[in-house]
Amino acid sequence: MKYGFLKVAAGVPALKVADCQYNAQQIIALMQEAESQTCDVLTLPQLCISGSTCGDLFFQSSLLDDAGQALCRILEASEEMSLLTFVGMPLLIGQKLYNCSIAIQQGKILGIIPDAHPAQAQQRWFSQDFPYEEIELFDESIPCSPFLHIQMGEAGIALIFQHEDSLMQRAETLALSGANILIHQACQSDLQGKYQGIKRQMQSCSQTLHAASVYVSAGMGESSGDALYGGHALIVEEGEILSEAPAFQINSQLIVSDINLSRLSAQRLRHSAFRQASITESLAISAESRADQEHLHRRLEKLPLVPKSAEEFEEIFNIQVCGLARRMQHIGLPNLVIGISGGLDSTLSLLVAVKACDKLGLSREKVLGITMPGFGTSDRTYYNALHLMKALGISTREISIKQACEQHFSDIEHDASQHNIVYENAQARERTQILMDVANQVNGIVIGTGDLSELALGWATYNGDHMSMYSTNASISKTLVRELVAWIARSEMPEDCARLLVDIIDTPVSPELLPTDQSGKIAQKTEDLVGPYELHDFFLYHLLMDACPMDQLFFMAQESFRDNYDKATILHWLKTFVRRFFTQQFKRACLPEGAQAGLLSLSPRGAWSMPSDAIYRAWMEALENL
Repeated sequence: MKYGFLKVAAGVPALKVADCQYNAQQIIALMQEAESQTCDVLTLPQLCISGSTCGDLFFQSSLLDDAGQALCRILEASEEMSLLTFVGMPLLIGQKLYNCSIAIQQGKILGIIPDAHPAQAQQRWFSQDFPYEEIELFDESIPCSPFLHIQMGEAGIALIFQHEDSLMQRAETLALSGANILIHQACQSDLQGKYQGIKRQMQSCSQTLHAASVYVSAGMGESSGDALYGGHALIVEEGEILSEAPAFQINSQLIVSDINLSRLSAQRLRHSAFRQASITESLAISAESRADQEHLHRRLEKLPLVPKSAEEFEEIFNIQVCGLARRMQHIGLPNLVIGISGGLDSTLSLLVAVKACDKLGLSREKVLGITMPGFGTSDRTYYNALHLMKALGISTREISIKQACEQHFSDIEHDASQHNIVYENAQARERTQILMDVANQVNGIVIGTGDLSELALGWATYNGDHMSMYSTNASISKTLVRELVAWIARSEMPEDCARLLVDIIDTPVSPELLPTDQSGKIAQKTEDLVGPYELHDFFLYHLLMDACPMDQLFFMAQESFRDNYDKATILHWLKTFVRRFFTQQFKRACLPEGAQAGLLSLSPRGAWSMPSDAIYRAWMEALENL
């Protein structure tokens, strides 16, 4: 375990029915492979030492003795392994036979989990209920309980026998007792559609209980006399499938992935059922965790705020459109006033506005786009703004802010050659004043264009572009804005508009508040000043969703962007993000309303609560100590 991740594996050994020594050899090989991949936990199928299809051979002392000897071999092989392994076998306890899972680590049995409610078919051989909390095995006293809970660092590990009718009830009991890693051992035969149902069940279980579900079932080595066992294995976190084994394989197979424990903990902290739960019924023991992992096995999304499917893009866009349309209905169908810069954010807001009018059966002329060229407006953005407004058929105005700003600089005795914060913010506030006054003039409302990433960084002028009467993009990150506009260009727009949108997408992000270069091109590029938005959106997502510590966030960013940025660059921009996220909260404390469409929101009305005077020392010290 390292940086809040637990590396788990599920293995399906290529066994032979009733040949415990051969099966032990296959199990040991899987353990060695999992150990070589620095896994923390390995789970194997039910009864994998003997095979689950032995039938009445389970009553034979020769089989039971051989299974015990095979367990000894496995224990001996595990002596130098940090790996915690769950291996299944038949075990005779107090003159009763039980289907058990044995938890072993470093040559020792940590605990035994018996199946106290065997499936109807297995009740022919295996006993029900279990009155013991400890048994003697190999001259050792071993904790033994159906509710055994193994604590490994931040991971609480518990086991479920998959055939149980009350699986969700048992999983909920274990989860509320602190288990966030649920091991599902199975010996399920395959039927048409059966595994798909199990997969949905695992996704639902992990999402509902904010846990990881590790499922593994008996494989092709089992008897095919009356049924076939496909050897399914699955690792799921919060409903997301991280790894899945191909079924119906002759040879042994192993799947591995990393569980983000910080995310599970953060999600549970937000839900009252977990905060109020009391630990019941479980027997707790501990296991050693390892700290020698260098890299993650799972792939982290570089753009976690960007959806994967066209359906999700359509859903996000519809929420934006319908949110604005509903507000328009409520206040008497006003005109919509938008400042159009030729950049991405104002383009998306404009697209939302025209679609809202379309939805309400209103003329697009109710949208008034105002382009307000200033000292930093480039030819590219200026003409893109004009052409886009014309192509969309909206009302337009052009109002230069140069003269008004020059007069303002004179009034406040600011030297216009000093291109400082006064010079920049005066332009942003002048544009907002124009928009607000024109909105009053035309019986309209100002539609805000700022996005989630800018709000997180405070990259907005207070009471300038920071303010509007309704904000459509407040939950849309910069990385999502780009991809969403691209989707709209492909799916919603005629060819002439689509070409314009593609050029806008390719334009460097800039507030255009500083003069252009000699060729009229953008000189002030946002990502040169505050850092790459793909990094900041990554930081924002994991800080809010996972509440992860700084060392873990830095580690995850390195894993995701190792081919794009070196460690020093990532660390530099992470420090920038933390500093700006804290110091700019005052701007987020008074945000305009706007329906949340993306995964995250920083709205002070329930989505994100944070004092503006919070100190970021602890976060920054953690980064300084990396």
